[in-house]
Amino acid sequence: MLNTISCNVSEALAFADAADAMVQKYGWQDMNVYPYSFPIKVTKVISDIRDFPVCTKGSQEYLVSLANGLAKVLNSWEEYELQEKIELQDTSTGTVFKLSKSDEDFIQELVDRGLVIRV
Repeated sequence: MLNTISCNVSEALAFADAADAMVQKYGWQDMNVYPYSFPIKVTKVISDIRDFPVCTKGSQEYLVSLANGLAKVLNSWEEYELQEKIELQDTSTGTVFKLSKSDEDFIQELVDRGLVIRV
């Protein structure tokens, strides 16, 4: 679980390290976040936060806001990752994948429509 940060260099760099470790742990390198109206790779946001020490005070305040928003996203993603999963197989392609057990109603709808089978 990532904590929010305030406007100091050591917290920003520690946050970037912790966020990067979380991304590596769960394989989220290609995931996007949307701090604007367009997607940005989560790794790019973390890289931007690492620039904190060389930024102006105003830019540092912006990066704190960005980091705190990213903390909410990554914590939410981790919460989903830690949920119990159900393994399914796509009936048309044979691809096996997992969905959270909390998505049981959605999973049952897919099974009822013949789109997936439980593995």
